[in-house]
Parts: sequence; C-alpha cells; structure tokens
Amino acid sequence: MRLVLILAVFLCLVPPAAADSVPVIDNPREAPRVNDQHFEEVWRAGADESEDFIFGVIRAVVSDAHRNIYLLDSQQQQVFKFSPAGKYLGLVSRKGEGPGEINLAYHLHSPGEGRIAIQKAFPARIVLVDTAGTPLPGISLTVTATAGKEPGFPSLRGVAFEGNHLVAAGSIMHNDGVIQDNTSFVARFDLEGNEVHRYAQWASGYDFSQPITVHEEEKFQPFDDWDMDAAGRVYHLVEREDYLVQVDGPDGAPLFRIRRAWPVHKRSDEEKEKAKSNFSFSSNHGLPPISYDMADTDPAIYSLAVMGDELWVTSTEQRRTRPAEIPRTVSVFDLEGHLVEERNFHFPYDRGEDLIRYLPDGRVVRIKAFFSANAAASASHTIQTGEKIRGEKDFDEEAVLEVVVYRPVSP
Repeated sequence: MRLVLILAVFLCLVPPAAADSVPVIDNPREAPRVNDQHFEEVWRAGADESEDFIFGVIRAVVSDAHRNIYLLDSQQQQVFKFSPAGKYLGLVSRKGEGPGEINLAYHLHSPGEGRIAIQKAFPARIVLVDTAGTPLPGISLTVTATAGKEPGFPSLRGVAFEGNHLVAAGSIMHNDGVIQDNTSFVARFDLEGNEVHRYAQWASGYDFSQPITVHEEEKFQPFDDWDMDAAGRVYHLVEREDYLVQVDGPDGAPLFRIRRAWPVHKRSDEEKEKAKSNFSFSSNHGLPPISYDMADTDPAIYSLAVMGDELWVTSTEQRRTRPAEIPRTVSVFDLEGHLVEERNFHFPYDRGEDLIRYLPDGRVVRIKAFFSANAAASASHTIQTGEKIRGEKDFDEEAVLEVVVYRPVSP
C-alpha cells in the first residue's frame, strides 16, 4: 500500500482470474524462523559543508553490478554517483532536455547491462545513461488510449525494469487542473516503448471543485501494490482482506497464487483514525473539504516488493504492531511462493523524518530528514495527510538531508 500523493477513486475494469483455475501455494500463519538482521554504517554524505556537492531532496536509490550507488535528487533533478566506499564520483545526469538529461524525474532503476534508467513522470519516458553518464537511447512509452475518450496525456507513477522486461504504472490524464477524469493503468511495454499487454486499468480522479469523500474499501485495487522479478513475472494483490498474492507471467496469464493463513483484524475507532494518514492529497491550487469513509477492517497486506531472489511482504499487522526501535519487519518468501522467514531490520531510524531504501545486495540506505527536506521543497503546495493540513511548523526548515549507507552484519 504505497502512500498516494494525488489520490484517485479506483474502479477496476479488468476482472480477476477465476480463483479455481489458478494453483495456490499455501503457507502457515507462523514463519519457520525469525531473523533479526543487524546493520553497521559504511559511509554517509550530505552534512559536511566541505563536500563539493549539495543535496536537495534525495528520493530514489539504486546500485549497479559493481556496488556503486546512484542517488536521484528530485528537487535539483540530478543523479549522483558514489563508490561502494562512499567516494563521490560525479553526476551521471542533470536537469535539461538534451540526451541523458532529466526533468520531472522521480524514480531510478538499474535494469542491468551497464544501464541506469531514470523515470520521468511526464511525459511518460525513461531516460537511459550508462554507469559513466553517457547518454543511451531512451524509451518513450506509447500508451493505448482509453476507449471512448480523447487520447489524453500519459504520465508515469511507477516502473519495474529488469533486463528486457518493462512494466509501468501510470495514468492517462484528462483534467483541467480542477476536475480529473483519468484512466490509471498497469501495462507491459517492449523496449521500443510499445504497449504489448495491459494487466489492469481503472477510472481515477476527483472533482476538486467539490467536497471529496474517500471511500477506503471502494478504493482498493489488486494493482494498488505490485512488483516484477527478473524473469518478468508480476506479483500483485488479489483481495483486500486476504493474505493472497497472485503471480502473472510476462503474457499476463496467471501462474500461481501465494496464500497465507491470516486473521482479519477489526479496527478500533482509534485505529480507523490513524489509518486515515495512509491517504495524502497535494495541490498547488488549494484543496476542497476532504472526509473519509474508513473500512471496519485492516487490509491484510500493506506492501510487497521483489528484492533480488526474494519476495518481501509486509502485513498491516506487522506495520501496526512492530516496536518503535525496529524500522521494518517483512515476511520473506522465495519466488516460488514458499514462506522462508520473518525478518526484523535493526539500524538507527527516525520514523517521522527518514526515508529508507533497500538494495538487492542487502545494503540499506537511510535518507535522514527526508520528510522535512521534501516539505520545504514543496512549501507552495497545500498538503493534507488524513485530516491534517500541513502547516509551516510541521517540518524543520533547518534540517539537513543526509544519506547514510548500512551493510548487514553477519550473526
């Protein structure tokens, strides 16, 4: 369940596969083991005034085959490169409209073969450079128009890019800045940018000229959270209250489902109020009154991610009940759907300020003071999270964004 910055009401237009036709891998409620994974600091950057670079808002992190780390600064529209030991190696992309340059970029990918992919939100395009920053031919995505509508303007919200496999989520936008009549989609593309399969699409958007009510249960979509493995298989949710993940092949055909025995949790009134903070609206034109119709129960799964040869699933229960000193708890499955362990991560962390990114090689990147830096960079926007509208005193204007890299410690 990713935090959505411009919320949409979702209506799925693609029916799920018949449950009795898809093989199911069943898993027990209790994991075979619990792994408390501890980390040690390797290097940090960003707080030393003598450094010959300045961070704005570091939002995305990837690594390459040589363990170099790349940081996307969404405020300055630059991509920094660091060695495994933390030596600054320069920029591999900067703001501009030329080859290898970026604008409105918010995500990074490392698809292999010496490439770094930078995802532009609008227009729907992937900028490619090699690991030295030399521009490569980019990929402009051609998104199939919604039936019965004008072509609209496609934008990207998320991309999974591994080898020759490319899956993207986004919206075909039809709006005048106030009334949105969009179509959200998740689709597979070839490396020429042509859409070859649409996994799902749904109507999305709000009329910002009228009061808005968020209906939590109606908002759920199987592709609220999804990811892709190196073989091009796509993992996504199925039902809101079921601990169930479906795995689809590159052609969109369902391969199998991963199921785990899991109780439905009925929320208290306090938990309903707290769950409103999962929804966030942002606008530079102001916001109408926003209210919430919250579900009586938690969604079973809060998030999922493919990490190398593992599938990480975080339940809403794990997120709700984990101790404050543990940044994250995940259930680790192999990619064939078998539960391996519960994994608790242990490293320094400020839950209200820090953004955490995980790398497939096991390292963890902590972006300190991310939320204050991001709030300061978007100070002209009205931002409402749950029922709280952000005020000037809700973030630290003096906070310095710093990047800290940790590696796992062997037991």
